[in-house]
Amino acid sequence: MRIRTIKPMFYKNEILAEFPALTRLLFTGLWGLADRCGRMEYRPKFIKVEILPYDNCDIEKMLADLAKKDFVRIYERRGKKIIWIVNFEKHQRISGKEAESDSELPAYREADVKQSGSNGEALGSAGREGKGREGKGREDNTVKAEALLLLWNELRGNLPEAQKLTRTRKDKCALRLKERSLEEWKQVISKIAASSFCQGGGATGWKASFDWLIASEDNHVKVMEGKYDDRTTGNGAAYIPGKYARIAERKGRQEPEGQEPEGLENIPKENPTL
Repeated sequence: MRIRTIKPMFYKNEILAEFPALTRLLFTGLWGLADRCGRMEYRPKFIKVEILPYDNCDIEKMLADLAKKDFVRIYERRGKKIIWIVNFEKHQRISGKEAESDSELPAYREADVKQSGSNGEALGSAGREGKGREGKGREDNTVKAEALLLLWNELRGNLPEAQKLTRTRKDKCALRLKERSLEEWKQVISKIAASSFCQGGGATGWKASFDWLIASEDNHVKVMEGKYDDRTTGNGAAYIPGKYARIAERKGRQEPEGQEPEGLENIPKENPTL
């Protein structure tokens, strides 16, 4: 159990007031079981032992009732059944080592919901505690960021897998997703996977990574402009810009900059990537 905050307005919430007292107590107890993103595994027996060990009650029904009013959402992802407390991140202030951690459970997505009776609105909409729009926006950012990470892992070819959506990655993904839609990012990653240079074929063996992809707007723009596309020399041999890679390595960056590599003049001018 973790220490959580309960706000005075909780006791005056008219929607919560419709529940029996034990259900309201269960709801507050869930906060202590949830991780920093408001998620936990759906384990009714474990939840009962942790929150209401001395009471004769039906935890599964109580959780279902909370889901019907959209205080929680129950869904399945990657073979796990998960509870997400809607607007948890809006109302809780996480500190210490927990603030530096990230959820090990996948975020909620509309396509994955397995519950019934939820109207799909976030806690905090009309008649509920607080303003739900901000909390819903943050959760939407997490869902989209996770979708971008999954796209990378599905289309990356032989490049390193991105194993975890850290807070830093989530923030950067939120910026990048304002610049391109997920469908456009699919094209970007596909071009990276088809690039010999991005796949490690340059002089230094540098490979593109998920962190490089989301580091700045410049990187994905250059990918779509064809800066990393495979090219051929005048004799038809494959040309990989090794000098670009050396410049990138020296600057501690993973993007080719500066002087054009030697031999570029041998690439046919009709090549549409130039």
